[in-house]
Amino acid sequence: MSADLILLKKKHEYLKHKRRSYESLYRDLSDYLAPDRGFFDGEEPGKERTDRYKKLIDPSATICLNYFAAGMQGGLNSPKRPWLRLHTNDPDMNKYKPFREYFSAVEHILYAIFAQSNFYTATHNIYLEQGTFGTGCLLMEEDFTKVVRFTALTAGEYWIDVGDDGRVNTMYRELYMPARNIVRRWGKERVTDKVRTAAEGNDPFHLFKLIQVVEPREGGTTSKIDTLNMPYSSVYFEPDGQDVLGESGFDECPIAAPRWSAVGSAVYGTGPGHMVLRQVKLLQEENMTKLKAAHKMVDPPVIGPTALNKKGINTLPGGKNYMDADKIAQFGALYNVNYDINAAIESIHDVRNIIERSLYTDLFIMMVEKDDMTATEILERKQEKLFTLGPAIEKQTDELLDQVIDFTYSAAARRGILPPAPPELQGENLEIEYISTLAQAQKLAGLEQMRAYVGVGMDLAQLNPEVVDKIDVDAIMDEAADVTGIPPKCNRSNDETMELRQQRQQQQQAMMEQEQANQEAARMKDLAGASLEGKNALTAAQEAMEG
Repeated sequence: MSADLILLKKKHEYLKHKRRSYESLYRDLSDYLAPDRGFFDGEEPGKERTDRYKKLIDPSATICLNYFAAGMQGGLNSPKRPWLRLHTNDPDMNKYKPFREYFSAVEHILYAIFAQSNFYTATHNIYLEQGTFGTGCLLMEEDFTKVVRFTALTAGEYWIDVGDDGRVNTMYRELYMPARNIVRRWGKERVTDKVRTAAEGNDPFHLFKLIQVVEPREGGTTSKIDTLNMPYSSVYFEPDGQDVLGESGFDECPIAAPRWSAVGSAVYGTGPGHMVLRQVKLLQEENMTKLKAAHKMVDPPVIGPTALNKKGINTLPGGKNYMDADKIAQFGALYNVNYDINAAIESIHDVRNIIERSLYTDLFIMMVEKDDMTATEILERKQEKLFTLGPAIEKQTDELLDQVIDFTYSAAARRGILPPAPPELQGENLEIEYISTLAQAQKLAGLEQMRAYVGVGMDLAQLNPEVVDKIDVDAIMDEAADVTGIPPKCNRSNDETMELRQQRQQQQQAMMEQEQANQEAARMKDLAGASLEGKNALTAAQEAMEG
């Protein structure tokens, strides 16, 4: 079903209206926290803005944001270590060797796709967007050579909306393309006159604004498999055009738009940048005040006789100024600057500390500088930070990584590069388990409760040994295996464990029987070699038998 351009333009205006209240805040966040990010009305993507850093005197917050993004990626989807695992809802099925081999093969293919695509660069940008603006937007498309490719958008160049389930399923974005490229892609019959004129004239590389729309398709026919009947539509049009330039579709939602924190039914999220914006502004103001005071203390305004007004005052080091002796007393500083530099430095340090705590700098700088840090080490050192990060990490797995893995898995399946699934897995839903450093550290926090429970049980066992009967050791080990994220093959199933225990019992029973037989044989040997002379145990037994 072809798109209705009039309806698309009306919805675009509606989404613009919904986002308008955020725009002044986004500009401030861009100016003071991430000057390289953000694209607003009247700005062309890729066009240099030499004044982007003009409001930054102290870049501490920008540096902290870079650690934030690097730490989030290193902790959730690091390119250097495994971070996802596939399984079913049945723990025993997951330990079946053909299933384990299939899951492992699919995981390796997914990792290879992510490594050869721009996935890790794109997600790093998404974490920067969330740290600054509270919302990220990732567009996913299939790629002929790399299976998938990702486009990380920045605040201001897109508009989003959510479906009935609260998930982002609609995206409108502005993009700019050279006139020649527009004509080559969609043909000169579909473009506006100004684009066609530029492409055919002397300005083929002039950039023109286009709108791309991705949203659930209404009125499609599921019995047809063409791009115009896929569940999600992708439409391009010129803002002042009379017809769409082109339309295609997606089988899965190609949008991943994580919100660091979303309140109620809000479409756009809030992030650490919102929390620290006032502190970052204060930091710039305090540094500016300190600089002004230092300049005035080194080079104060002066007062002198009017005769020097014509000659000028030489304030350079070693400079000479000549005046009559009776005028010398009239020359000096206009006023004294009694500015406490040490107090100012201490105040600036306090503000920086607030910014660093709000952006989790102490946690992430530790992870970035020691990229082989384990989940246990993180938990031991920064447990309080992990608790505050918990809801945000769930947002990343639910609204970003789940979406990316689903889209990539489906794209790989359509390309025929996934191995055939075992027949028993047909129709089964595959679940995603995250085994990244931060995900495991969150789970390990729950393991501490089990350790405390077992510790109490062992203490009470000294008073009453029967209390250990309350502790289900097998259940605790299964839970620990899940929490720590060890490979399923390292944790035996209940049936395997029971069989092993039965074998051990049989071996122990056989050993006991053998030991008893050995003891009996030794006793009989001793009796057979005993002397029949004199009084001993054997003669006494013989006399007793003879009556």
